[in-house]
Amino acid sequence: MKDFLDPSIWRDFHGTIDASPIFTNGDEKCHFDLICAVIDRLESCVKYINKHQKPPKTEENFIPFVLFSCMVIDAVKKLLKEIGCGYKYDDKTKAESYQYFKEICLRNLENLQDSDCPTDDKFFEYFRSLVFAHPFETNRPKFLQTDEIQYSPRVIVNSNQTIHDIIIDEENIITDKKYRITDEVGVVIYSNKSKILANTNCLCFSFSILKEYVKSRYALIEIATDWVKQKVEYAHNEWSKRKVNRSLTPIGILQDIKNILESQYRPSDGVDNALACLECETTERANDNAVLTFRHKIDSVITSLCDAMDKFDYEQLEDILSGIIYARSRKMHNMASEQLETILCYQPNAEDAINHQYFIQQVNDFSEIIASKYVIIKPQDMSVAEIKMLVRITCFIECQTQEQSSE
Repeated sequence: MKDFLDPSIWRDFHGTIDASPIFTNGDEKCHFDLICAVIDRLESCVKYINKHQKPPKTEENFIPFVLFSCMVIDAVKKLLKEIGCGYKYDDKTKAESYQYFKEICLRNLENLQDSDCPTDDKFFEYFRSLVFAHPFETNRPKFLQTDEIQYSPRVIVNSNQTIHDIIIDEENIITDKKYRITDEVGVVIYSNKSKILANTNCLCFSFSILKEYVKSRYALIEIATDWVKQKVEYAHNEWSKRKVNRSLTPIGILQDIKNILESQYRPSDGVDNALACLECETTERANDNAVLTFRHKIDSVITSLCDAMDKFDYEQLEDILSGIIYARSRKMHNMASEQLETILCYQPNAEDAINHQYFIQQVNDFSEIIASKYVIIKPQDMSVAEIKMLVRITCFIECQTQEQSSE
């Protein structure tokens, strides 16, 4: 069966949110918690509603359908108002606010005049309170009679019956065929103001009308998606005004790229590590050639980094640096991954002697197994920054060596 509520609508909204960091870290971050809540609710609600789109045959089918529908409607309404798009069905002067339930109201609600007819949303709020029997009675709707209180003992669900079949032996009930419904849902209502059936009435209508009402509100998510796209486009246009200053030194250019990434709420880990390798002071002259070769390699990709940054190609930016800063050979010794993770992720902490000793041990092991082939590492005498740089240099040279040997 074809999905009643198109999942691509909420997925498109989700995708546009994920496409830009302005909602997680930028100017629109204030909306992010609600946006996430709406996305998660819509995912579960749409899934449930699509699985239960046939006319319900039991109370256990119908009440959850109304519940999940209610969450969809409230989520969309809350979201649109939160982001400043407004909710068009709040306008009581427009006919579109009375598309689905107006005739049902005029036909079923006693003494109701056309001018007092509730909007579709107000009717649904009234109907759902009776379906949920919450708070067991209702006197809040403005279209009820003065001092009227209504209760609902049960919902009505039976796709094979009509209004006439349910309300039997009652002469005052309209039984004209044009009011017969083949997929009816509704509620039994007790009212202290009712003139029929010992204060009892039934409010019934087609399940398909309820579905179409829910579908119309769900479709409003597309307005939110358009809003997201506009925000992303605006941010992109603003970011386009700033280009990398290519007249700076390699260190200055990398710092400029880092600043631009931060202004665009993007991570700058690769650039940070490249900067650390260029700025690090060295203490072992025997490593000068290896360090110089490694730094020249970083310098050689500066132009490509600028091009990627100016094109907003963040993936390419990281790819360019990963082959240098995060170089890994195809064949690595046992425990290499653990050693590299410990060394490169280590952050000095004067109060954490145990972790420092473990760091030193991992550096010694790494140096003994592979680093000593290319550089000299003195864990006790070198800064953490210098050690990390030499470890990266080792991985870079070893990667190149293996590639050359395989040619």
